[in-house]
Amino acid sequence: MNLEQELKEIKEMLMALSDKVPTDNTSSEPYGEYLLRWFNTYKLPKNAVNTSKFMLYYISAKIIPILGEIPLNRLSGDQIQSFLNGIERNNTRQKIAMIINGSLTKAVKLRLIMFNPYNAVELSAYKKKHYRPIYLKEQCLILFSEKNILYSSVFRVLVCTGMRIGEFLAINSDCVDYTERYINVWRGVDIRSGEFQNRTKTYTSVRRIPFLKMLSPCLKIICQYVKFNGLITYNQVKLHFQRLYKKLKLKGLTLHSCRHTFGCMCYRASINDKIIQHIMGHADLNVTMNIYVDVLGAGHSELEMYFEELRKDLQNRPADFWIYSRPDS
Repeated sequence: MNLEQELKEIKEMLMALSDKVPTDNTSSEPYGEYLLRWFNTYKLPKNAVNTSKFMLYYISAKIIPILGEIPLNRLSGDQIQSFLNGIERNNTRQKIAMIINGSLTKAVKLRLIMFNPYNAVELSAYKKKHYRPIYLKEQCLILFSEKNILYSSVFRVLVCTGMRIGEFLAINSDCVDYTERYINVWRGVDIRSGEFQNRTKTYTSVRRIPFLKMLSPCLKIICQYVKFNGLITYNQVKLHFQRLYKKLKLKGLTLHSCRHTFGCMCYRASINDKIIQHIMGHADLNVTMNIYVDVLGAGHSELEMYFEELRKDLQNRPADFWIYSRPDS
């Protein structure tokens, strides 16, 4: 075969391959229109009400006024970078960046654009606020100092169940099974608005939380209060413990510290990592182990006995105990 014939065959082969390469059928739809469609189609059905509310606010009030009219296939990394650089608050910048990146990643998968321009963006480092647990000596101080039977019960239930405060505020006697000793978690209260929500923060948050018989009196006190006085409010609990922490000169503690304390106490009692994750309602084990597990420091707390007994109790729970869905699903 001579050189001319060989080159001809190579050319024909390249022409055949080029026919298989898709043409640029990218979308010139305005980014704002696509962003709303992406939100309604892919995020709204699975997000919690409060999460959807804030995401829609960022999209409508922050992103669309600046980037909304740019064609999807003309949106560049430079434009996104300049937009994000103009946002002063780190937390807001981080959340908006996640929305933009998520929407454009989906656009690539849908073949509306050929690549994600967000990949060129360099977002400044953001250190998320880290809540600390209640150390062992501080637990003793709180348990000894809290004389109000309602709030003493609230503290014990929050620390011994790991519930989010919004989940705790939604419980009543219908949620608690004292015979099998578990709490059904499938709804919550929006702590900002006080609105009752018929869903949890995420789908993995729908779960059963086991408890020991020694916690039953605390749960009954709370459920009795709710029955005669209505749901406990976020501000009611928050203000009480703020005053208590101030009186005891304990700094850096919030209501969310109780949830962190639960993770730490479980780990300290050698409860299985996956079980801790399930009880806390986390989709990712890394969140459980890297954010909610910490060192509690020297000392002893009367709650240590509870978690030691809980570990033994969990070993006797059947496998199907952890398989749970909403009562109305």
